[in-house]
Amino acid sequence: MGSAKWMMGVAAAALMAGQAKADLVITNKATQNVSCSNGTCTATAPNAALNVSDLTDMLAGGDVKVATGGGATNIAVNVSLSWTSTSRLTLDANQSITIIRPVTVAGTGAVTIATDDGGSGGDFMFAQTGKLNFWDTGSSLVINGQSYTLVNSIATLASAIANNASGFYALANDYDASVDGTYTSAPVTTTFDGTFEGLGHALSNLKIVSSKRDSGLFATTNAAVLRDIQLLNVSIQGTSKRVGSLLAESDNTIIAGCHATGSIVLTGRTAAGGLIGASDNGTLTRSDTTVDVSVPDKSTAGGLVGSSSFNISLSHASGTVTAGDKALAGGLAAFGGGNIAQSYATGAVTAGKNAVVGGLVGQGGNISNSYARGPAIGGNSAIVGGLMGKMIGGNISSSYSTGHVTGGRTNQTGGGFLGEKGSSTSAASDYWDIDTSGKKRQHGCGNHCGPRSGILGLKTAEFLSALPNGFDPSIWAETAGINGGYPYLIANPPNQ
Repeated sequence: MGSAKWMMGVAAAALMAGQAKADLVITNKATQNVSCSNGTCTATAPNAALNVSDLTDMLAGGDVKVATGGGATNIAVNVSLSWTSTSRLTLDANQSITIIRPVTVAGTGAVTIATDDGGSGGDFMFAQTGKLNFWDTGSSLVINGQSYTLVNSIATLASAIANNASGFYALANDYDASVDGTYTSAPVTTTFDGTFEGLGHALSNLKIVSSKRDSGLFATTNAAVLRDIQLLNVSIQGTSKRVGSLLAESDNTIIAGCHATGSIVLTGRTAAGGLIGASDNGTLTRSDTTVDVSVPDKSTAGGLVGSSSFNISLSHASGTVTAGDKALAGGLAAFGGGNIAQSYATGAVTAGKNAVVGGLVGQGGNISNSYARGPAIGGNSAIVGGLMGKMIGGNISSSYSTGHVTGGRTNQTGGGFLGEKGSSTSAASDYWDIDTSGKKRQHGCGNHCGPRSGILGLKTAEFLSALPNGFDPSIWAETAGINGGYPYLIANPPNQ
């Protein structure tokens, strides 16, 4: 998956699909339903457009504020925008602001972002090629009332955090870390409890070969916020105990809008994830990975996160996960201790003898409106399930799996959907494909879930004919040519 196809936010996806009607869009089209006076442009109707040339002309002469006012709800920038003056551009939305194409402060100008001004549930997001560039790190950036320090390299970020671990930092431009050579520990070693805003930028070619405990761009965080960064072609090797391309180990951290590609290959017992190694509490949303993760015996490995108590939503993973004997492995998360919603995994998951293997989650509990489409492969005496290996509590609802399931305690007990279902768990409106999984209708669970378990086998033709019973059409859609014709998540569509 290239940098132009990374995960879109919910509002961004709606904008690109033409579903958002109450928006003010900065565009190449003629200005309409916008009133501009004394440096302030305000929407006067729900469907408003501000011509980008009109905006740049105003910025050449002074500060400009673009606001939804009473007419619109969100702001989207869907054309490239650049100015060289010292002027400040303010984007002020009732709810969300989405940057779909690059915005460049090419001089010493400034930017202010304000979301949820009179509304709620909004966010500041980047989609497709969207990013916010600053040519001068001395420029001013203010997001929701907080001033950010601009940095332009890993070294300046690490130094700034070492001096103030609670600060607010933003990456001013794309950065190619190949000039840094190979790191022997996490570049940012100070435990971070501030906010890092990637502004949609790509940080590429980060390479770490380490025997230190924690390996990733960030070693550890505590009540931090990490968001809107693309980590491209990451390579991490060694024997570290906690490993993730973005973050090795977190506590009560918020991760949003992050993307990673690359590989993680470890030779010591570890907890590793394509994005996060291990987490204790926190949230992970609108993030995705195409990172191949390989770990040895008795390790924990997931395509997105390793050992996680994150509440995960609107996220996905497509890398392969490979683990040894007595390992815990999942396409999205090896251990999912929090709630997982509207997320999916498509990569192959393979582990050895006595392992626990799941196409989406190795071992966990609460999952809703999610799916796995990659094969789940385990060695002798492994617990293997198309969606989850071992369900230890909670509820799985409105979810499905299609991947081929191989291995398990016997050839008959690897589960098309679950490898093992605990007695205190429940399921509702859950399905697996009996054709592609190789598991017949009586083998939805490795421990023989009955027909009243809430887990049902469907033939491929049944999956492709209509949404399964219990799937909410406001959450799920089904279209030939998308996701192989299988159900997909409207707010978290597959990459095509």
